[in-house]
Amino acid sequence: MRFPDTGLPGTVLEDLKERGLLTYQKTTGGRGAKPAIVRPTAKLKSEIFEPLLDAIEQLAGVEYRSFVRAPWPTYCAT
Repeated sequence: MRFPDTGLPGTVLEDLKERGLLTYQKTTGGRGAKPAIVRPTAKLKSEIFEPLLDAIEQLAGVEYRSFVRAPWPTYCAT
């Protein structure tokens, strides 16, 4: 997948927001250079992340279970 050099929220994040997979908030007004704050939704966690983590857990084995099953706040702000 190629991401545009400019206009990421309008071209990528907005589509994911419309599908209910994430929320995002601009941190500046107008054409600010600061990145948006992006947060996963419950739908993204349950429909994408959890199945992916389950598959990784199955492939990686029990020695990585504690890493794969670490609480969400460890990796992303809610």
